[in-house]
Amino acid sequence: MKKKRYGGTLLTEEEVKILDALLKRDKVSDVAKELGKSQPTVSIAKKRIEEKLRMAIETVKLALSKRLIDRDELLGLVEATEAYRRLGSEGKKKERGARQA
Repeated sequence: MKKKRYGGTLLTEEEVKILDALLKRDKVSDVAKELGKSQPTVSIAKKRIEEKLRMAIETVKLALSKRLIDRDELLGLVEATEAYRRLGSEGKKKERGARQA
């Protein structure tokens, strides 16, 4: 089953919900309770989100608190990151195709 993406981002809708909750709460246990999920589920999702963003949630929180970025800009960056990754993978496919020809 393919997971539904949030807009054009590399995050799933569920990951965006968890990210939003993590940005509001300090503890994974609080987020799990709020979303009705187990703590390990939220911890695993947090790790996946951080891998996809290539940034710790705490770094994102700091940037938001210092007003270096706002939530809309954050989602825009996530979308831009996904677009950049897609371009990179398309370039690699073209290279492989050219080598095989």
